[in-house]
Amino acid sequence: MRKKVAIIGALVFCAALIEFSCSFWNVSDKIYPGVFVENIDLSYLTKEEAKQKIEETYLVDQKNRSITTEINDNEFEISFSDLGVQYNTDEIIAKSFAEGRDKNIFKSYIRLKKKSIDEFKLSFNLDEEAFKQYIDNIKCKACRCSEDAKIEINNGDIKVYSEVIGLELEEDKLREDIINKLMEDHGKDNILVVGEIKEIIPRILEKDLKSIDSVISSYETSLYNSGESRNKNIEISTKAVNGTLVMPGDEFSFNKIVGARTSNKGYENAKVIVNDKYQDDVGGGVCQVSSTLHNAIIRTDINPTERHGHSKLVSYVDKGYDATVSYGYLDYKFINTLPYPIYIEGNVKSNLVYFKIYSAKSINSRRYEIRTVNEKLLKPHRIIQEDGTKGIGYTEIKQQGEAGWSADIYRYIYEEGELVDKKLIYNVNIKPKDEIVIIGVKK
Repeated sequence: MRKKVAIIGALVFCAALIEFSCSFWNVSDKIYPGVFVENIDLSYLTKEEAKQKIEETYLVDQKNRSITTEINDNEFEISFSDLGVQYNTDEIIAKSFAEGRDKNIFKSYIRLKKKSIDEFKLSFNLDEEAFKQYIDNIKCKACRCSEDAKIEINNGDIKVYSEVIGLELEEDKLREDIINKLMEDHGKDNILVVGEIKEIIPRILEKDLKSIDSVISSYETSLYNSGESRNKNIEISTKAVNGTLVMPGDEFSFNKIVGARTSNKGYENAKVIVNDKYQDDVGGGVCQVSSTLHNAIIRTDINPTERHGHSKLVSYVDKGYDATVSYGYLDYKFINTLPYPIYIEGNVKSNLVYFKIYSAKSINSRRYEIRTVNEKLLKPHRIIQEDGTKGIGYTEIKQQGEAGWSADIYRYIYEEGELVDKKLIYNVNIKPKDEIVIIGVKK
């Protein structure tokens, strides 16, 4: 009896072993059952058969397909070939064939018998440079840059030019949409993608500039006895400032607008004040331009945010009303605190440099008067320096003393002839220059 049981057991084991071996033999060069690529059943197919089936189903016409991007009334087309679209057929077949074979032999057998479902998706590569050129071509033809509205004023004649609304491609979204279509659509038809354009509204609009209709302030200074080189420097820098538009809340910077004063720009040597002394330097005279502009600005309701006085008195504006500049060191700045934009017109004419500030006529309902108040004379000290090499009775004035001066600059505001307010604009403090006297002490 035991012998019979042993024989039966041996036969069962042999049968199982044969079935086990046959199961693997049948798929030795074939893909395991239950493996799908893009809904194509690759069960029991060889690699070559699987590749042929995928290509016949999806990829046979890929080279003849194209992508069209539609934007408004424009269409932009590129072929799959030009885009360099290449699907990963070989890679996906290798993965399909390896499915179930990366486990131990018993787990592979269980996978073979249970016929579980494993799905793979095709992916692709494309020529990134060709893709970029395609997108750039769309941007070039379907888009445009925004342009601010512009204003020109010549001798009181005001012209306003309308803004240009920009058109900007939703580039990232278009790239994503095209990629998604290529991943999802493996059919034979061409691919259509609708691109999106957004409007870019310029910062400066025509309606804003239409408010500029009147001169609200002006100031001029004389060029009498100013040399030829100095006048040339003044003309160049005035021309640079002329036509400047300052929107509400924006900051004006003289150095930023005018730039460095160099000989390459036509500036010449002329007198400048450095450490209380006059010396020649490129761009001499530009401070008269910044000072003239300063006096026009403070006669509106705008205060300077950066202003520096000279170390010596200048002849072209009253004491305390100058504004010296030096590129990279000293600047003249202000923020347009008015509710309207301002336009700066500057010119050199008839031996005068002048600036006119244009803005809304309603600002002229107020009149501004600039006054110097709280003036104080700051007396210099007399400093005695003894010189042992000089005899008693020797006296020499090494440095002439100069009185200093301090004051407050105020803006008085009138409406219908009545004073309604006054505001401090800035303080002036010119330090005195001490007198230095040398006396001899040698006996």
